[in-house]
Amino acid sequence: MDDLRYRYRGDAADYATCLAVSVDGAHVAVGNGAGGLTVLDGTTGALRFGREMHVEGVQAIDLAAGLGVSGGNDGKARLWDASTGVERAVIEGEPRAWVEHLSFAPDGKLFAMASGKVLRFVDATGQLLHRIEAAPATIAGMAWNKKGTELAIASYGALRTYRPATGARAKYLAWKGSLISIAWSPDEKVVACGTQDCAVHFWRLATANDSEMSGYPGKPKALAWDASGTLLATGGDATGIVWTFTGKGPEGTTPIQLAGHGKPITKLAFHPRKGLLASASQDGSIFVWEPKKSNKPLAFASMPAEVTGLAWRGTTTDLVASDAEGGIACFME
Repeated sequence: MDDLRYRYRGDAADYATCLAVSVDGAHVAVGNGAGGLTVLDGTTGALRFGREMHVEGVQAIDLAAGLGVSGGNDGKARLWDASTGVERAVIEGEPRAWVEHLSFAPDGKLFAMASGKVLRFVDATGQLLHRIEAAPATIAGMAWNKKGTELAIASYGALRTYRPATGARAKYLAWKGSLISIAWSPDEKVVACGTQDCAVHFWRLATANDSEMSGYPGKPKALAWDASGTLLATGGDATGIVWTFTGKGPEGTTPIQLAGHGKPITKLAFHPRKGLLASASQDGSIFVWEPKKSNKPLAFASMPAEVTGLAWRGTTTDLVASDAEGGIACFME
């Protein structure tokens, strides 16, 4: 990237476990392994607040308009004001289970939380809407459809989707193995999942037909769709693999390969409007690509340690990252 907008590292910084940037780019939130939460002004990098939030570690975080939610090793989700950190509500998870995944619905009126095998839908005031024993094993990931009418979860044995309005299960798409990551295409046509056996499995929802891209050197924990829903970027190695879903693809096609990182990719993020893809690695390197035009990087940046979080700052071309030393940086194109 051409320039650094800001870099932040607090006095008591610890391993940054999760990062979230609000849709408008106004807030950047990072949780760490010691249980602390840091929220910055997204534009200037000024500290909004920092506080201990979850005993023994923060596992997940998300932001909506004026609100933040975090979950951790204490088995709780905490809802708080994004500007001040004032706590609004505490939602209990399952006994002896971490709250590992959190995600606001696209309209910000409710959020989903995964605690062990149990899924909860909670409104923006902290009121529990539904508690669902959703999976036979720990929920490994979640993704909303664009309308916010269904939430998909990755776990063992199947892809499952649930409706927040009723708590009812909408889809059950069986698969014999363990799903470890998930991404729902913006056109709502395809759900893709990384698998425990080093492959990417996907379902076309109109027909329930499924297929798989195998042969990855590692487990594809990082997945990202472009804004059109025609490109799926995947990790699993130091080289990013991008599959095209136009026409009859990706079956029988050759993917775009993005080589540049020295160690496996940890995070992937497509820009919400442009065809730009950001990738980050265990070696701290960050590249920006435009896969539809070239397999050569457009820009480069770096963090001091493994990149643990990566997100575009709203619709700008600023890129925010966190790392294993607790650092936060915002890079400008």
